[in-house]
Amino acid sequence: MSRAFHLRAGEWVTPEKLAPVFAFSLVISISFGELFLFLSLVAWLFAERSAGLKRAARSPFFLPVLAFSCVALLSVLWSVTPARTYGRFHRLLFAGMLFVVGDVCSSEREEAIWPTLIAYCAGATTLAVYDLFRMPAMVSRGTSWPDAGNMRDPQFYMVAICLLVGMLFIRGAARWRPFMILSLLPVAA
Repeated sequence: MSRAFHLRAGEWVTPEKLAPVFAFSLVISISFGELFLFLSLVAWLFAERSAGLKRAARSPFFLPVLAFSCVALLSVLWSVTPARTYGRFHRLLFAGMLFVVGDVCSSEREEAIWPTLIAYCAGATTLAVYDLFRMPAMVSRGTSWPDAGNMRDPQFYMVAICLLVGMLFIRGAARWRPFMILSLLPVAA
């Protein structure tokens, strides 16, 4: 591959660009979002290689995440189904997004949080609009109302509602207010 390709790919595959894609896709499909989670972590680790992960170690989340990960990894010793436990270890990488988002949206670049927050809320809005049509269609075909939904969707919607309402009260968010109000309608429905 040419050096020019590596430079262009290096400009696009950055944690700053991948974190919003992860936030949007996570709401639509967790397994699809995991792809961008892994890419974000790899891009962040690549960017952090010069700092030697010192910024992550200074994070207030470092020790709790490390302790939780160690306990989770040790849980295989008393697991009823160790093979199933091994198969779920990749989910521990979600805790790594605390460091990626924390670094991408650090206090030096506080405007950098907006694309990630807006992407998450846009993903929740997209899913909500889809569910507004999908769920009544499923119920009309004989599926019971609780069986038509997904147990994770209300959690995503609640986080989106909290973010959207919270963002309405931020002074610097005036340019995002129309999006926030339009997003609240289907998400809250």
